[in-house]
Amino acid sequence: MIERAKVSNNGGDGIMANGTLTTGSIKMSIRNTESVHNTNDGFVAFSAGAVVQMLMDACGAYDNNRGINASGAGAVASFTRCTIDANTIGVNQVGAGQALSYSTNSISGNGSPGVFGTAAQQ
Repeated sequence: MIERAKVSNNGGDGIMANGTLTTGSIKMSIRNTESVHNTNDGFVAFSAGAVVQMLMDACGAYDNNRGINASGAGAVASFTRCTIDANTIGVNQVGAGQALSYSTNSISGNGSPGVFGTAAQQ
């Protein structure tokens, strides 16, 4: 669980859940956190087969290459009440990764809004 953090100016990714070195699973919750001015991704769920679940609530991704990225089979990045602004690509899905918006997000001002799915409200 990451809460009330600000990650900025990294030469790579801001916050990453990396499942390449585990055969188990990773479950990460992020709340009230900003990831800004990073060279690659603001938030990234990365997997090469392991289950990687990242849930973001009330987060901000600003001025990154990709605001939110879900990369690889098994990677799921779900986000609600987030602001994704001024990134090259707002939200990205790569290689069967799933980026799922709960439709309560602000995704604007990016070079491209990107590609993402939606998750049903429950």
